[in-house]
Amino acid sequence: MTLVHLRTGLTYEALGGIYEVGSSTIRRAICEVASAARRARVRRPGPARGAAAHAR
Repeated sequence: MTLVHLRTGLTYEALGGIYEVGSSTIRRAICEVASAARRARVRRPGPARGAAAHAR
């Protein structure tokens, strides 16, 4: 769900509806994964490579 949030920008409330859990559960899960990623120095996902070339 963290990647879905980062890629789509969906709110915690919207993700909670999709995954059938409360928004506080979504927030907690996303914060835990983001914190672990920062500690591991993982970069935030961006657009797929070559996306601009395919858009032409």
